[in-house]
Amino acid sequence: MIKQKKYFKAAALTLAVMLQSAVLCSCARADIPPSFEENTSRMDVSMRPAAVIPEAEIHDYDRYRKQRDSYVLSLDEYAAGRYDEVERILKSDLAGYPLAVNIEYLMLRRPDAQLSDVLSFIRSDRHEILSARLKSHYMYRFDKEDDYAGILRVSPTIPQSEDLRCLWFKARYKTGDKPDAVSFIRKKFADAVPLNSTCMGLASVLSAGGDLKPSDIYARVRESYWTRNKQGIYRAAAAMLKNSKEYSVTLKYLAKYYDNPAGYGAIPVSDTASAVSVFRRYGRVEPRGALSELKSFTEKYHPSENDVSKIKKAILISLLFERYDIPFDFVDAELPKLGDEDMFKQRIRLAIWNGDFISVEKYLNRLSAESRREDNYRYWHAVALEKLGRKAESDAVMRDLAMQRSFYGYLAADRVGVPYSVNEVSVPALNDRQRAGFMVKYPAYQRFAEYEFLGDSKGLRTEWKELMNQASVEDARYIAKAELERGHYELALWEPIYKQDWDVLSLRFPVTYRDLYHAQSDARNVSLSFMYGITRQESMMNPKAKSPVGAMGLMQIMPETAKIVSRKYGVDYSKPMDLLRPEVNVVLGTAYLKDLMSDFGGNRIFTSAGYNAGPRRAIRWQSTDGVCRDLATYVENIPFNETRNYVQKVVFYDYMYQYLLGVKEPVFIYENEKENCY
Repeated sequence: MIKQKKYFKAAALTLAVMLQSAVLCSCARADIPPSFEENTSRMDVSMRPAAVIPEAEIHDYDRYRKQRDSYVLSLDEYAAGRYDEVERILKSDLAGYPLAVNIEYLMLRRPDAQLSDVLSFIRSDRHEILSARLKSHYMYRFDKEDDYAGILRVSPTIPQSEDLRCLWFKARYKTGDKPDAVSFIRKKFADAVPLNSTCMGLASVLSAGGDLKPSDIYARVRESYWTRNKQGIYRAAAAMLKNSKEYSVTLKYLAKYYDNPAGYGAIPVSDTASAVSVFRRYGRVEPRGALSELKSFTEKYHPSENDVSKIKKAILISLLFERYDIPFDFVDAELPKLGDEDMFKQRIRLAIWNGDFISVEKYLNRLSAESRREDNYRYWHAVALEKLGRKAESDAVMRDLAMQRSFYGYLAADRVGVPYSVNEVSVPALNDRQRAGFMVKYPAYQRFAEYEFLGDSKGLRTEWKELMNQASVEDARYIAKAELERGHYELALWEPIYKQDWDVLSLRFPVTYRDLYHAQSDARNVSLSFMYGITRQESMMNPKAKSPVGAMGLMQIMPETAKIVSRKYGVDYSKPMDLLRPEVNVVLGTAYLKDLMSDFGGNRIFTSAGYNAGPRRAIRWQSTDGVCRDLATYVENIPFNETRNYVQKVVFYDYMYQYLLGVKEPVFIYENEKENCY
């Protein structure tokens, strides 16, 4: 076990790790394809290719040289609002030019564009992504103009995007079709679902129209108040009721006891509703206290059976995330009646932590068939069978699971002594003639090539997504392999995700910036494959990746962390944008990773948990009752879904990179990690 006093041995590093992990999920959204829905009226064109044109592509570069110049000129004219000149260039100079469709799209965004032309473009199959952008542009534009019929003309059916859905329901409401819009928002209010500004705008419209009533808003207050992480939702909803006489007294009690719900007893007996809300919160933040007082509370305030069930569920949720001294008589009496899928999963984790495999088996049987097919639950089902004396059944489940190429699949392979499943599919690179043939077959690929000549990264991303939408799985593999060879690592690895095509490992796990990573691996004595595993999960190998909380670059470093680590190791760093330079990011990221690994004794399980969620949490999640648990139990009991998945992926990716880097005998779990007490 790693002791906390050993870990925090330098004040500067302490601050660095706190800053790096101050917000969970500092990493970019790995394995979630970017939406490519940004509205851009001006591409980031540099007018010259970013790199020297290979000899084999000189002909392609020269082929559209004049039209390329005209295209860039048309963008300048468009930005200046000279639409007649853009129209002239489009008709006279851009006929047959692959990127002419982008100029057509931009011209349809101009203020005097004809709606019939807009609708024709949207409904055509010329460009799926540009059609979606055009639809979004006009829905927002018509909303600003209060043209709700126009919104419904542009989008006759409900859109997929949450923002656009709320605009669409607003248009339906404003044109007289109210029930669906009211039902849509009421459900989200009742469930205390986070709402963006567009959806809150819809809520305001419904409230002004009298269809979102104070009781609906109070339902949002009530359902967000008791939780640990919805304070913002609670306060915003309460603010919506600030002029309500009906709820003024209740809101005062809720505000007064938010930070001290144990003081609920001062609420008058006549105000049962307020007392229930406060006591329910008490059950969530201090479950043992609430459980011990539940009987006296019910005798004093006489809550309804439904209210008591909600209180018990709040207590249950909190207790399921405890580890020691759990009142299992209460938990196992109430959970079957009040639990849902997530609560059953957490009860399974708790049973695994306590070695209670009878309960593991019991609650596994309460999961949906889909959940039971997940690798981790198959693994723990097999472990439970073995612990319950059903070894043959256990081995059968483990052997079946061992065929999976995954974290738990490899754990299963270790248990039954079979080789790890790799099942790699190799794809040969395209020659120039074949690549040209795919460009003829897929116009998006030709546009991709043109954007590359222009140095337009936004255009590249747009056309890559369009291309992946259009291409067959087999074609997408070949195309992605060709672009991987040409240096588009961060785009090529989206092919497996877009196409659910997991067997071309060279695409899923590209070896990028090889010299830089090798040099830092040697300099810091950090495993090269582990560095790649961290990077693959953090940024999808995209040097320009930025997370919602400000982490940047390949290894997703927070700027404040970069300052501290750079001072400690003398790395040249002056501003956040430096983190988008691989030669800075990888140096700082490897130094930070080395510090974590040193303090965690080289254990990648703890290190990856600490890199994602913070080293304090990685320590806090270890056993404190003297029981020596194994790494699978530790990983399964990481309470944050994101970090639990992160650790599994990084360790699994480490093995994949060992395999792809040609390590003679790649290792999944090292001996020191197997022997560590977790």
